[in-house]
This record gives sequence, structure tokens and C-alpha cells, in this order.
Amino acid sequence: MEFKIPFYNVINILFIGLVFSGLCIFLFPEIGDYVFSILGRINNQVFDIVVVLTLGYEIGLILNWVASLVVEPILVNKKPLNKRGWFSRIFQISWKSYAEYQKAENDKLNMLTREMNVARNHMTLFCVILIIAAITCRWNIVFGALPMIILFYCAYKKHAKKIVARIENALR
Repeated sequence: MEFKIPFYNVINILFIGLVFSGLCIFLFPEIGDYVFSILGRINNQVFDIVVVLTLGYEIGLILNWVASLVVEPILVNKKPLNKRGWFSRIFQISWKSYAEYQKAENDKLNMLTREMNVARNHMTLFCVILIIAAITCRWNIVFGALPMIILFYCAYKKHAKKIVARIENALR
């Protein structure tokens, strides 16, 4: 039996989960001490690696779902630009329906969508880190996470514009 993990899942889920875990250990060293003491008692490096990768994947999967179910609906607006308020015109991203996406679907559009989702998930990762850091009054982390959120928001918006333009061109 052959077991493959798509590269998209490695980047968009596992990597996000491992980065989040590492940042949480950086924010809360006591969590790292506790986890490493448990893993140290087991004394099996292969098991340790499997546990770390599994936890990273699960955490990344949860962040992916939060990005999809919470962040994306906040950022995406399907109304025409001229029927939105000023805030929505500036910050929300124009989007097309899934039916329109399916009609225009091709390899380039799929690649852009994957890249857009990576940016959305990274933005969500840093939003969660920013919230945790703000609650714990770690202001240096807050000010470090804020530019990352802006960076990934801009990347998300740029990819969304490209995707919408490609869909509109394909439907003409």
C-alpha cells in the first residue's frame, strides 16, 4: 500500500500547525517544558516525531477550518462593488460563486486558489497568535504579528483579484 500526503496538505496544514505550535512554545515556555518532559519519558525518537507531526497536522487542520469557516466569510463579499459600503469596498475581497468557479476551472486557477488559501491560513495563524499574545500582554509579539497579518492579507487579496479576473475572462 502506497501512502502519499499531497504537497498542498504539507504546506497548508502540517507546516501551519508546526509553526503555530512553535510560536505557542515560544509564547508559553512552560507548555514546551511539559510536552518535552512527557516525550522525554517515552525515550523513543520515532514515536516523538510521529506525535509532533500528528499534533502539528491536527492543529494545522483546525486552523485551516477556522480560516475557511470564520476568516473567509468575513473577508469575502459577493455583492457588486457599487452596492457596498465604503469599509467593504476597501477591505473586503470580491469573489465569484462556486458555480462560476467550476465553469472556469483549469490548472492555473486551481494553483492560484491553493496559493490564496495558503495566504489565508497564514493570515489566520498570525491572527490567532496576535490574539493570544494580546491576551497575555506580549506586545512585542503583537507588533510582530500585525505586519504579518497585513502581508498575508495583501497576498490573499492579490490572488483573489487574479482569480476573479480569470473567472470573468473565462465566462465571457
